[in-house]
Amino acid sequence: MPRASIIIPAYNASAMLHRSLGSSLGQTVSDVEVIVINDCSTDDTLDIAREYASNDSRVIVLSNEENSGPMVSRSRGVEVAKGDYIFFLDADDSLVENAVEVVLRQSVKKHWDIVHFDMTVENVGLAPDADVKATLDFARPYNGQLFGQEVIRACFEKHQYGWNLANKAFCLSVCKKANEFIPEKRMLRGEDGLVYFILAYFAESYIGLPGERLYHYFYGSGEDGKSQITLDEFRHMCSSSDIAFEMRRFLESQGEMDGLGACYEEASMTLASHAARQYRLRVPEKDRANAFEIMKEAWGSLFTAIGFSRQFWNAPEKFARDLQSAPTFRASSRPVKTIGTYYHHYLGGGTEKVQQFLIKLWRQMGLRVVLFVDNMPDPDQVDIASEADEFYLLPQAVRCTSGDYKRRAQLLEKAARECDIDLLVYHYYDSQTLMWDMTIMKCLGISTLVYYHNSFSYLEKFGRPQFAEIADVYALADGVITLSAVDSMWWQGWGSRVFETVSPFVYDGATEGLAPVHEKNILCLGRVAPDKHTDKVIEIFEAVKRRIPDATLTVVGGSGDKKYVEYIDEKIRKSPYSESIERVNWTEDPSAYFSSARVFLMASDIEGYPLALLESLASGVPAVMYDLPYLTLVREARGRGLVTVPFDECNRAAYEVERFLVDDDYYLQMRAGALESTAPFLNYDFPAFWNEILASLANPGGHAAHREFDTETHRIMQSVFFDTYKRDLAYKRSRIAALEKDSSKKKKMEASPSWRVGRMVTWAPRKAKRVLKKLLKKK
Repeated sequence: MPRASIIIPAYNASAMLHRSLGSSLGQTVSDVEVIVINDCSTDDTLDIAREYASNDSRVIVLSNEENSGPMVSRSRGVEVAKGDYIFFLDADDSLVENAVEVVLRQSVKKHWDIVHFDMTVENVGLAPDADVKATLDFARPYNGQLFGQEVIRACFEKHQYGWNLANKAFCLSVCKKANEFIPEKRMLRGEDGLVYFILAYFAESYIGLPGERLYHYFYGSGEDGKSQITLDEFRHMCSSSDIAFEMRRFLESQGEMDGLGACYEEASMTLASHAARQYRLRVPEKDRANAFEIMKEAWGSLFTAIGFSRQFWNAPEKFARDLQSAPTFRASSRPVKTIGTYYHHYLGGGTEKVQQFLIKLWRQMGLRVVLFVDNMPDPDQVDIASEADEFYLLPQAVRCTSGDYKRRAQLLEKAARECDIDLLVYHYYDSQTLMWDMTIMKCLGISTLVYYHNSFSYLEKFGRPQFAEIADVYALADGVITLSAVDSMWWQGWGSRVFETVSPFVYDGATEGLAPVHEKNILCLGRVAPDKHTDKVIEIFEAVKRRIPDATLTVVGGSGDKKYVEYIDEKIRKSPYSESIERVNWTEDPSAYFSSARVFLMASDIEGYPLALLESLASGVPAVMYDLPYLTLVREARGRGLVTVPFDECNRAAYEVERFLVDDDYYLQMRAGALESTAPFLNYDFPAFWNEILASLANPGGHAAHREFDTETHRIMQSVFFDTYKRDLAYKRSRIAALEKDSSKKKKMEASPSWRVGRMVTWAPRKAKRVLKKLLKKK
């Protein structure tokens, strides 16, 4: 009986078969059998194999009746194999001369079902270096021993080693057992994964031999080495989805889906990600829209989104640009009966209030509503399960990474299917998962609207790279809901169809006709945050207080930015007028504060839709603010209850506040103007707006009304863009200057004699501390 069987599937391998056969027959252990399976080759492969067999009795030649692929060919080889261990060798590769000897030496010490050795990769094609490195990484053995189910889990669930067959040797009995479950059909791509999945399931032991490079892989002599591929070749690569299907079917036949389902899921995601990687590296740009459709058809919504997310997580705009013509991302045309709505929180701010209002509105319109959130609200504040027809808690978008998007994707897709969602309204407009969440929805034929609750320049202001990404991503959505003419023009210019609206006015106190206020109280109500510049509100108040001794300030609002809140509280405590400043945390009912305010003061340098400002004006409380000319509310109310001043001009803001405090006629005139200018916002017909959207989505090729070019709006849009850019640049330069100053101080300090003496004196204690840390870590 031979000590080892080397199985070589061969199809049109005449040019390279000498390499694999020569290395097999030249092993230092001569007691081997070499089984060549000719897979209906049309060249001289069969003749070459037979010639070797006629000269060496160790060579066995089999021929398939029809072209069946490597998996079926290997399976036929296993059927006749008799060696203690089986090696699977590709016809264009080779084994080093002592490969069998090294494996058998391991089996003398202890029987191993699987012996995994290292390989050498030779790039003989035009494959990118990154591909060669990835191949080596995937082939690298696990450095240790595995037993029982850890053999399959370590590979497929934990990714501790790869599933390729080439650089492994297998116990004959395990191969024979696994062979009973390997399907007898041609698999185009990834068949190694399926075969090893079944082998690893039945294996009881595994040993890895890192550094033992016993296999020589000639990378690039086949399809994998091409720098560009056709759509047919990409379709071939995507057929690895058949492998995932067979893995699942195998586990189901063994009753192991509950116990080992994670192995199937992780393997599927790896295969899908590999196909997406070929898309990224090798599919020409002109073919990518069609290639996406091929991927979706093969892999379905879930694994398509996960696969592409792993390849384009940090560059979603590049992914989006290639898909503008993809049929999947064309406007959906399904009637809307069920709406999904998503924001990461449910309570706490303006966006949350808008979503709550819309949920009630949609349900009143006879629509089912499915609510998605990332964070559970306090159950003492709201019973979230009763807020909508269905409720789902998603893994937090902000915590997702390219390798950890699976759980969120699975839950989102499951909910979309189970609830039969027709439209998803996405309020988390700058979420890093937007592209991938939307990909799932669009693959399922579900319309997606992005609700942009801010100014288009918001992300630019904070220098976030998403500002350069989201325009391309938004263009794939069925529409963008905007809150101003300026934002509508911006997004429409990037190819998005827009639906312009106003934010719902949900504060009831304003409709009660609050009486004029005679006390000189200034109100600042809203989130306490750096972009709201609450510190500047205090400085403006101090300027007012110096001239109007009986003026008071009430600051109402909370924040997730604890450091900034602490800074504001400390600033109030240190103010010479601290006794005239009242500090209140956030309240859901601000009516008491509006009813006692003479003027509303706002210092934001950017806003999407300032609900607090609308609440103030609608309550008859005039306002002073830094100018935000792109806001529709500002354009409507300026001079009619609202006064604006250039950003950061505290003295001018203080002057305008003083006018409201001391001039009763002016105050009453502006108070009346405030009530008048806000009437259109309070009487806005939200059902009509949403019926327009739903009709547009249900109509194939439907579009929102195209906004005519308006010179003034365009001028404001350009000004906002460049002003924001200039402000962000100035901020970055000031930070760089401060860091350089700190660095210069540090260098001077380190160059001083006293610092050097101090370092010498403390050298021994610092060294002892490092040693102690290492000792404690080992324990």
